[in-house]
Amino acid sequence: MQIFKKFDEDRSGLLEMDELSTMFKQNGLELGKKNTKDFFELIDADHSGSLSLSEFKQFLFDEDSKKSFREIMRNVRHDIKADKLPSGELDISSEFTNLKHKYLPYSFEEMLQFLHNLTKRN
Repeated sequence: MQIFKKFDEDRSGLLEMDELSTMFKQNGLELGKKNTKDFFELIDADHSGSLSLSEFKQFLFDEDSKKSFREIMRNVRHDIKADKLPSGELDISSEFTNLKHKYLPYSFEEMLQFLHNLTKRN
């Protein structure tokens, strides 16, 4: 998968948490630390602390994993909506401030397509 290889910065054949986080951030998909960690742990089937290409592909075709991804994205949307001070003003110190008007995929396939299209431009 082209996306996997592009963001495997150290060319180890594995994606580490920081590479996954960088992949999201560089493409305007900052999910927040907890949601990114949850997503990483969801894909990391062998709990090795890194993602292999086979784990990445397996995740793509697993229906339960897809449901879990959608739940994580619901959490991201909730975090974004909840990112307000009691006065109703936006909390500009929050990690979600820049996501207020950006695209957020609902499915893992949509996210991969979005990332693929962005990487083709670069």
